[in-house]
Amino acid sequence: MRSGFRLLRFLSLGALVASAALASAPVRIEIAEMDLGKAGEWPANPAIVESYDEEAFGLADLPLKYVSTGVRADRAAPTLVRASAEVTLPPGRHRILLRARGASRLLLDGRVVLETPFWQPKAFETGNAGELPMEEQDDYLNLGPDFRFAPPGIAEKYGEFDFTGRPVRLVLETRIGDFSSKNKERYPFRAEVGETVVAWSPQGSDRWWLVSPTGREVPYTDAGWTAYAAAQAARLEAVNTRTRAARRAEHADYWNRRRAEAEAWLARTPEEPVPALPAGLPGKNPIDNFLGARLAQ
Repeated sequence: MRSGFRLLRFLSLGALVASAALASAPVRIEIAEMDLGKAGEWPANPAIVESYDEEAFGLADLPLKYVSTGVRADRAAPTLVRASAEVTLPPGRHRILLRARGASRLLLDGRVVLETPFWQPKAFETGNAGELPMEEQDDYLNLGPDFRFAPPGIAEKYGEFDFTGRPVRLVLETRIGDFSSKNKERYPFRAEVGETVVAWSPQGSDRWWLVSPTGREVPYTDAGWTAYAAAQAARLEAVNTRTRAARRAEHADYWNRRRAEAEAWLARTPEEPVPALPAGLPGKNPIDNFLGARLAQ
């Protein structure tokens, strides 16, 4: 009877997770890099420079940024990342978890319900270029038997909130790559999301899932997150390959013209005779002969 009860409870939790995805639209990810204000400020209408979709409120990485020639570029410091979607959770009082590396906040229908502070600058006196000593690990959340503990450097907050079963607008904002107010010229943090997550635990449960409006069930456990992050990395790798190829294609005519001009110059320029290698100097290729001949003059 006891094992049967556990099975029924597991199946009922699975139904709750499935019912949390009544809306089919994915999570919209938007990236802004300009006019973000000072650390700790939240711009009302940031200029979005890039957007794409994800299946759940879980970010292990962002697409790479490339300049117009296809060369990889750095994200701006700071960068604002916003994830938003309409989500339908079943009626009840559920626990919601927010995790992020930088300052972050979670909004439900436009109301801020959870925030993590920009706490990294407390270690600036001993940090260097965003590499900080290990933070204190005594204060951490332990919210279930298979609950995934926060990795070092990830701030976390959680709370309990009432849901009616109707769709709610969920918005996660986080600032990455911020500066210390005293060391703007010296110590920007790397613009990385680390493990930015919104997870939920249904009322009466001690298990956690990533919040997802798409119907995908992602247990927020060590194994569940590892698999999710690996799939996200593979998807982003394909995105990065296409983006880089598109950037390079924009300059293909220019580089083809440069190559043609170089080939024409080589065709009309007589070959320079390779001088003899002076005695006593080592030589492994024609360049060594030219260098040796000049040294012997």
